[in-house]
Amino acid sequence: MKLTEFAKLIASDPGTISRYESGAIAPSKAALLVLLLLAEGDEKQPILDALGVVDDSKIQEDFAGARQALEEYCRSSRKRSGKTKQNLVLAEFAKEAVAIVTGREAVEPSLVKLVQLWRQYGSDSRIHQHFRTAFSYLEVALTGTKSSGTQPVRARRRRN
Repeated sequence: MKLTEFAKLIASDPGTISRYESGAIAPSKAALLVLLLLAEGDEKQPILDALGVVDDSKIQEDFAGARQALEEYCRSSRKRSGKTKQNLVLAEFAKEAVAIVTGREAVEPSLVKLVQLWRQYGSDSRIHQHFRTAFSYLEVALTGTKSSGTQPVRARRRRN
């Protein structure tokens, strides 16, 4: 099929198609959807990727593997002797993670980012104090919200 024929088929023009192919511009979502309808076999996956459509079976597989690993850690931590403070904290973390994953609770993306930051910088003892301080602020902000169902009270700024 010639470029001009293809351009007509997707309600575009040859110049726009050339810019798509060269990477000068990205196709609109509407153009991608039209291309997806026309695509066959292996041609579909790059379009799905560009649309941000993820492979749900891969997500489910990762989810099941993570859940299984957390549950196994919880089981093995109950059997382990010599329970250090660190092992008890890890076991509590795993227990909470299993509860979230098992209940399929919605997770705030910032919580995921927080855990990623901990993994990246957690070995730095100076960072531990920053996490404790952030937790203290959060704890104060949430005081009374769970029992009363009210929104957190914002701290008033001091005027000097």
